[in-house]
Amino acid sequence: MANTFEMDAAASASAIVTPTIIFGEMGVTSPTTNETTVMTASVKRAISSVIQVLRYDPVLRVRTEYYPRMDFAAGTGGVWEVDENQAYFRSLSEAASDELQVQHIPIRESGIAGADAIDLRIDYDGRFGTRSGSFAVATLKVEGTDFFPTYGLIDSATRKVCNDGIIRSEGTWPLQAGAVRLIYAAGYTPTELTGDDAVIDASAIYEAVIDESVRRFQRGMTRIKGTAGFKTPLLSENMGDYSYSQDSKVFGQVMSYGAAVMAETALKLEPFVNMGVLLGS
Repeated sequence: MANTFEMDAAASASAIVTPTIIFGEMGVTSPTTNETTVMTASVKRAISSVIQVLRYDPVLRVRTEYYPRMDFAAGTGGVWEVDENQAYFRSLSEAASDELQVQHIPIRESGIAGADAIDLRIDYDGRFGTRSGSFAVATLKVEGTDFFPTYGLIDSATRKVCNDGIIRSEGTWPLQAGAVRLIYAAGYTPTELTGDDAVIDASAIYEAVIDESVRRFQRGMTRIKGTAGFKTPLLSENMGDYSYSQDSKVFGQVMSYGAAVMAETALKLEPFVNMGVLLGS
């Protein structure tokens, strides 16, 4: 089953870590305007880079996703399925599977982050929800009867957790693009990210964002200090008929060297990578 990959760095920034938290870790109590600007940009970029490694946004949120993202080649066999209004011929092929790999992990049981239950619907003419009347109540499937996540852990709130992000079906999942709509809660709580939870410790993600933010901040400030006499970083300089131009966006100066994380950061994040999305992309 194909997967989507969306970066939600802007939305995650305030949830994982903030410039104020990092300044506190560094012992900086009264940052300058330049320092605040550079740190804000550094945190945003660090979170984006960490999400690229993980292949998902790790902050606990309710997600709405459609699967599969593309049609798969069908074989000659198939089965008819009928709902209240329509009948569909479900094509079968080697691509058909009883496993659905979702984009975000870990999947959380109902009753968390505002999700009363995992809302999974199958509409063979759903068209990613664009068709009027698609994914009606009649298409709703029942957890434990029609599908079941591979829960393997009970969290500190006594709710089940599916770390691998796999949802199994009683039959094979549809091959038609956009035929499955899934609304579910996934990610880590703030206490799990900071390492203060009694059961789940996702502090490696939190630490990775701090490490990468500080690295980018230090590099950005070093560059700015190297442009003494200018209010903003130098963008270019010509020593012939002397001229110069300045970069009015500190973000551009801080981020001019790419988004790759340090090797030790990647190693720290490895246990939290969504391998199903990584291998399937």
